[in-house]
Amino acid sequence: CANATATRYDEKRRQLTVELAEAVQDGARLVLAFSYPLEDKLTGFYHSRFVDPSGGVHHIATTQHEATSARESFPCWDEPGLKATFAVRLHVPADNRTVALANMPERKARGAPTGPGACADLVAAFAEGAPAPNPPLRCVAFETSPRMSTYLVAFVVGELASVEAVSEGGVALRAWAPAATSDVGKLEFALDVLGKGLNYYEALFKVPFPLSKIDIVSIPDFGPGAMENWGLITYRATSVLADEQSTEWEKQAVTSTVLHELAHQWCGNFVTMYWWDELWLNEGFSNYLEQQATDALRPDYHMRRQHVGYLIRALHVDGSPNSHAVMPAQAVDSDQGVSSLFDSISYDKAGAVIFMFKDYLDRIAPGAFQAGLNKYLKEHKYGNAHGAELWDAIAEASGRPVRKWVEPWFRQPGYPLIEVTTLSDGSAVILQTGRLVQDLTYPQIAFGGKAGGYEGREGNWFVPITYYTSGDYTVRAGEIESTATFFSVPPLRKQGGGFDVDGSDFLKVNVHGAGFFRVNYAPHLWQRLVTAASDPNQMNDADLAGLIDDAFALTLDGRLSGVTLKLARSLGMRTSHEEGAVTSSYESWRAMGGGLTLFLDLLSSATSTGTLDVKASCVEDLRRFVRTQVIGRTMDALLSVPPTAKPRNGAGDFGDVGRPLTHLEALARPQLLYLALAMRDPRVAVWAQAAVKPCLAKPADPCPALEEISADILSPVLDICAAFDASGKCWRFAVEQLRREQDAARRGVLMGAVARAPTLASLNETLYLTLDPQVVRGQDRVAMISMLANQPGAPHVRETVWEFAKVRTTSVQPRPLCGTSPPGAPAPAPWPRSNTWRSSPRVAAAAAPRASAGCCPPSAAASPRRRWRRTSSSSSRSTQI
Repeated sequence: CANATATRYDEKRRQLTVELAEAVQDGARLVLAFSYPLEDKLTGFYHSRFVDPSGGVHHIATTQHEATSARESFPCWDEPGLKATFAVRLHVPADNRTVALANMPERKARGAPTGPGACADLVAAFAEGAPAPNPPLRCVAFETSPRMSTYLVAFVVGELASVEAVSEGGVALRAWAPAATSDVGKLEFALDVLGKGLNYYEALFKVPFPLSKIDIVSIPDFGPGAMENWGLITYRATSVLADEQSTEWEKQAVTSTVLHELAHQWCGNFVTMYWWDELWLNEGFSNYLEQQATDALRPDYHMRRQHVGYLIRALHVDGSPNSHAVMPAQAVDSDQGVSSLFDSISYDKAGAVIFMFKDYLDRIAPGAFQAGLNKYLKEHKYGNAHGAELWDAIAEASGRPVRKWVEPWFRQPGYPLIEVTTLSDGSAVILQTGRLVQDLTYPQIAFGGKAGGYEGREGNWFVPITYYTSGDYTVRAGEIESTATFFSVPPLRKQGGGFDVDGSDFLKVNVHGAGFFRVNYAPHLWQRLVTAASDPNQMNDADLAGLIDDAFALTLDGRLSGVTLKLARSLGMRTSHEEGAVTSSYESWRAMGGGLTLFLDLLSSATSTGTLDVKASCVEDLRRFVRTQVIGRTMDALLSVPPTAKPRNGAGDFGDVGRPLTHLEALARPQLLYLALAMRDPRVAVWAQAAVKPCLAKPADPCPALEEISADILSPVLDICAAFDASGKCWRFAVEQLRREQDAARRGVLMGAVARAPTLASLNETLYLTLDPQVVRGQDRVAMISMLANQPGAPHVRETVWEFAKVRTTSVQPRPLCGTSPPGAPAPAPWPRSNTWRSSPRVAAAAAPRASAGCCPPSAAASPRRRWRRTSSSSSRSTQI
């Protein structure tokens, strides 16, 4: 036994060095005694609490170790490439209420109160001289784990209740939530997804799940959306709790998050990257796999169609001149550097690139991608691997140079711009023109400036291409190997699937958003696409959404003129081809709402600050155009059915449709309502306030009328009511309900309404409410500040939020939190908003949601930007939106 002669602690790196009196042999045992209090800090081993229906406060001890916080719980070599086995023993209260969980199954509970028994050695080693514990403790020992990384070690102790099942392969499945709360009744949905997902992945990977159990646990206070600890997956409540009364958005979010974490059990846990600079091996693959698995298990969710939403989010972030490569060029050797990798690039861009090459290989070498992935998992089981080893395995299975194709996408930032034009012989030509950089700190681009000024930033990619023409809707594939090559679509008269350049044919490139790039067309091709956009029989929702987002991006960059508002009008006309009071064009309305709201923000900031020569009437002109020519017809139908409308012709039937709403129809309604709110449509104010009015007389009391509102639109109804009610009664009702509400999903809805503070006084009160942990949990504080700052068309609100946040950064953001959508709300508008703030938007650093170490898919969070700059009149040109 060698005793320590000295210890040194490096505060910056959080590393402990122990010097021994003599050399030790292989297999030596290091024993360290340590102690610390459990704190409310959301990392390491920390304290959480919940309140039961009678008002009693209960406590939970839980962990969050990714990326570098296992060292906060116990001394360890805290790197993903240094795997070990773990044997956990926990001392917990010796009662019948306290549950102890760890990665592995419980071996057996030893002893009653602490005393002679299996854990007596631990008591003697670590509690010598300490008084007898009160209440008495029992020791819970768990089986030894397989080799795994420290960031995956987890344990939870508290008063929990569960529902249970067994997978087809015999794996024990349990879902846990705080005992004696309504949360327990919302576990069955996630448990069902867990069981079906486990069966799906075992069949897909052809590798049985290597552990004998999986526990999933809802934690009241939790930083990221979820964490994939091997065999013990922990979640925010809103990421795991749902039932048939939940909104369609909530059910989809729980489904995709459970399947994301489950994918990690193989891609990340079973085989792990060596170091964090290849985080995409974990998060990019799980981002892709959650879409594939959700589409397989819930085809009614149409995730293949919704992939374009993931794509758009990644394009917005990676288009910035400040973007970074998926695999950073510089060494990542600090906690801060590791944390910075947990962003939309590692999740969404990596997932989109993986999606693109999976789609391409399935067309030219069916089955090869999955065969290579399965081979990689088996060859590196329980170990570590590099991304190159994955691409080499897929290359071997496909017979194609996959690694050569893929690595440029991961080793350089950005993406290419694809240009489409026609030639005199009737053919169409598709080529890449280098990297497109989207700097939204220059709004003069949108109103008559130069096209970005970044044409010199070249890049080179192998670009898989998919396309179809209206003459033949068959999807065809090809590739552009570099900026020096192009792809040609032959004239219709020469080949089936060709293009009639002289007729009315349209050509759509990047089918369903499979490719990670933007597409610009020649003016006459844009016009044909605008015409086709009004008819869902000519262009599907995913293709239209991608077209809309490309049009907004290219308009803001000065490369496109006079298209976006024509597309907006076409989308409004599209509803006339759909059924009754609903639309299924969810992704198109989501993309259109994000683009129009961004235009509104740019105009509002420009007119309020005088930074650009924009008429003051432009803001109201845009709002009037959208109200009358874009959403008018659609809103007429939607508002014909009150928020409290009862089902007709059976459970779930809706209005004059006489059938249940489809999933996408249910998701589209909130998008339309939020767009109407941004455009200050007075009709939605009357519609929403009528539903909430019975609740306003006694704002602190439970309100049955609230339960009559359809769950899928409750969030926009309350937001609209609060935003339009200058008296503040709706806002006050939301505040008082938030004080008493314990349900996590409902709290998210109420926070959204509270963030719509209609007056300066209510805004200031809301800001101080964010610092009150009895009203806003620490995990929600950053999201609440961000919701306040991101009200569309309200630059003065952002200034007030910034003045508040800049002197309270420590209080506002004690830890970086995951940038998920507010619980219960629809997906956020995909465009980042910080570019619209009048001054350099430092509040983005202090208050915007950011991805934390943990594997919830992050929203696109904007980084701080420079002050807008005015261009000289000699360099300007007219651009129409």
